[in-house]
Amino acid sequence: MTGSASKATEMAARIAGVQTLYANEHAAEITEEMMANGITMMEWYLSEMLRVSDSGRPNEELNAAEELRLWVVKKWTEEFINKRTMMKRGPGHLRDGNTLKTCVNKLVEHGWLVRGTGEQVISGYNCKTFWRVVRPRVGA
Repeated sequence: MTGSASKATEMAARIAGVQTLYANEHAAEITEEMMANGITMMEWYLSEMLRVSDSGRPNEELNAAEELRLWVVKKWTEEFINKRTMMKRGPGHLRDGNTLKTCVNKLVEHGWLVRGTGEQVISGYNCKTFWRVVRPRVGA
């Protein structure tokens, strides 16, 4: 899309020029109204190009969060989990701090993890930052 976006100004001017000549084949210059129309049409074209090109691309953050969710639901049997446990035992490629934080935030946002309050013992450690695992209802 970058190539098209960089030429958007020129394309808007061309569209305005064609519209101007269509409206008046003897026009000597492009009017402000026709230029505004050309810009509007180019903005629509760019937004459509972006929409169509992005629609088939999977969201990597959501895919990673789903992988973590499946691991937590299937492999972790306890009611609560903390970041340390996910870092040590979770899927290997998600053990990066930033990646894991993004995944946890997505799971919280979608209701699969609920932030706990107080203190909880998880894997032998006292934890103040932990989440309750929300599991799918069986038979639902």
